[in-house]
Amino acid sequence: MFLIEVNVYFINENRSSTIQTDHGTIDRQSVAAVVVLYNPDQTVSGNISTYHPYIDQLYAVDNSDPPDETRLSAIGKIENSTYVSLNGNHGIGAALNLAARMAVAAGYKWLLTMDQDTRVSENIIAIMAPCLKQYHKNEIGMIACRYALRDVYVEKKGLYFNEMLVTITSGSLLNLQAYEKTGPFMEKLFIDQVDHEYCMRLKKNKYKVIQANHALIDHHMGDKKKHIIGYCPHYNPVRRYFITRNRFHVAWLYRKDFPKFYRYELLSFIKELIRIICYEKNKILKFRNIVLGLIDFKNDNFNRSLNELHERQR
Repeated sequence: MFLIEVNVYFINENRSSTIQTDHGTIDRQSVAAVVVLYNPDQTVSGNISTYHPYIDQLYAVDNSDPPDETRLSAIGKIENSTYVSLNGNHGIGAALNLAARMAVAAGYKWLLTMDQDTRVSENIIAIMAPCLKQYHKNEIGMIACRYALRDVYVEKKGLYFNEMLVTITSGSLLNLQAYEKTGPFMEKLFIDQVDHEYCMRLKKNKYKVIQANHALIDHHMGDKKKHIIGYCPHYNPVRRYFITRNRFHVAWLYRKDFPKFYRYELLSFIKELIRIICYEKNKILKFRNIVLGLIDFKNDNFNRSLNELHERQR
């Protein structure tokens, strides 16, 4: 775990009334939210406003370097918010862990985890709450939403909740009691596979990851373009390094517990190599970073700096 010097700003501490729902026992006063920031654009405040009415406290954790006073000012206009600057990019896991610790210390039971480019169109907490009629709170580790591209959503008729092996963290409601027992997010991964690793660790600790099929978020999943053999995300070369290193680390770590996930990741890796060859730009640089990711996975090296990776792109 990183030792991080942070700047914390407590803003607008007045609490407003609890939102009552017809189902379940997840109410507004038991829910905090975290939004992880990294050089966000002007849309971030609007995104936050779509889910802020349904939570009691917002933690905005900023991985940007350096912190931007404009961002602090924008967050300062949001009620019941706490802005935290990590004074540099320490990764998604470090940001989530900091917010989870703050939420636990403040007595919250649930933490809604959101990316800066995620927005909702309705009260997803109220839609998630009936999950507690089907599953006991003590067996739930995380309740996830479904995400949509351009608001396209095909409803699974009659099936409101189903168990998942893995999901993305954005739009997920983390049971903080399960978090305390399962432990923190794996910070050394920095970015990719942080969510998948944690879901499988929850499963190993006998917790369920539940998807609420009627809770919809609009979440940006890379620069996806459709081709003959499917969608291609067109990730940049640095991201390709993290995807490769972390994919193989997590798949190998849980190969005995979840062999289907292991096989799925190997097959996905092969498919992505084909798509890069067929459709993507900067092929040579991306393949160099993929090889570097494989080498660092084999050597269990998680200490390569972002500056070094960016230098390799020049």
